[in-house]
Amino acid sequence: MRWVEAGASGHPPAVLREELIFYRILMLGSLAVPLSAAISGFYTGRGDTLTNMAAVVFGNLLNIVLDWFLIFGHGGCPRMGIAGAGWATVIASFATPALLLALYFLAPRFRGPYDTWRTLRPDIALLRRLIRYGLPSAGNLLLDVGSFTVFVLLTGRMGAQALAASNIALSINNVAFMPLVGIGIAATTLVGQYQGRGDSATAARAGWTALKIGWLYMAVIAASFLLFPRGYFLLFTGRGDGGLQLGEVLPVGHMLLVMMAVWGLGDAANVILGGALKGAGDTRFVLLWSLLVAWVIWLGGEALIVLVFHGGILAAWLGMTAYVFILAAGFLVRYRSGRWKTIDLLGRQPSA
Repeated sequence: MRWVEAGASGHPPAVLREELIFYRILMLGSLAVPLSAAISGFYTGRGDTLTNMAAVVFGNLLNIVLDWFLIFGHGGCPRMGIAGAGWATVIASFATPALLLALYFLAPRFRGPYDTWRTLRPDIALLRRLIRYGLPSAGNLLLDVGSFTVFVLLTGRMGAQALAASNIALSINNVAFMPLVGIGIAATTLVGQYQGRGDSATAARAGWTALKIGWLYMAVIAASFLLFPRGYFLLFTGRGDGGLQLGEVLPVGHMLLVMMAVWGLGDAANVILGGALKGAGDTRFVLLWSLLVAWVIWLGGEALIVLVFHGGILAAWLGMTAYVFILAAGFLVRYRSGRWKTIDLLGRQPSA
């Protein structure tokens, strides 16, 4: 983090100060992320996504309430600004897995059929299998988040308005992206369940069906990007004096929304087919392909665009559009090939 503190990110000093405050506080609560992923996996694997949704809704509502108190200093709390947003996020992040999902996991409902208290004891053989398939998946998530972080750092060199337009567009995409994540989790769950039963044909159909649903959803969202760009950007800009104004970011932001509409179908394939491959245990391919495309092809190209040729935000986003489609092409070819069908995820086949 020292190189960022030294200003290598190129972000304006006022922005950088706020980013560092928020970052340092979030790092204190970083343990909540793997904790939540581990305990929520129990419910997802059983197809009980409703429990996870209820826990996340509770965590988000708690985060909003704490934001109101800690950011603005209501209810006798100190006015903490961006630091308050960070602490609200940390507290809510721990409340979801620790207070809800973990306690429910140990409740009588699961204690009998799953012997949840006994399963807290380490199982070395199972731990090896979890690491074998889970570590590449974790590495893929780390690389994915890291690649977009580097992209944001690079775009920060293009000036405050370009950075604002890019970050707003990415925020809009993140909100629109959430249902795709849910469809991807469904694909992971169903493909894993059918593969576990030895029914590869149905597992394959589950993945393709999930992709069709995702494409239909993204077609609707893409249409909204094209038809209502002003409405989207009004959510993030001011209408009076002070603050970021709509006219400063909408011209560029409109073009970014057009690009998002174009690569939305590719992004749906990445999330859903990537999730399906993970459900089948093909996590190593997902990791290696993502590593090659994101960190070698995409970010290598972005470094040339920004640092060598001094291209603008539209050129940088064209590079991201190419990245999305290249990544999607690899997942489509891999899933269609059916090589994932031979993976013995549960270790039931006798060794030779």
